[in-house]
Amino acid sequence: MNQVSKTKEKFSRAFLVANTVELLERTAYYGVFIVLTLHLSTILGFNDIQAGIISGLFSGGLYLLPIFAEAYADKIGFRKLMLLAFSLLIIGYMGLGIVPTLLESADLVTYGE
Repeated sequence: MNQVSKTKEKFSRAFLVANTVELLERTAYYGVFIVLTLHLSTILGFNDIQAGIISGLFSGGLYLLPIFAEAYADKIGFRKLMLLAFSLLIIGYMGLGIVPTLLESADLVTYGE
């Protein structure tokens, strides 16, 4: 009888890191859409349909962006584009958390009543 070896193959470290980063990015992505829609409807006073249209346009723009990013990646290289993309992602998410607080502390905007 042939014995079937039952060795488990481990995933590479790069695979685990890439999946972890993607999981965190997806969590932040969908979280931003929830916060964007709530912000548009409760803080800025848009009705639900208007907030949905704005969120939909924003989402559509994000789905079209990879077409242009792919052309740019061919020009500058994949690794440089990934570093640029993640840097912009980090700056954007940090900006979503920091800028509203800075604007409110400078008395430029008032949130709520």
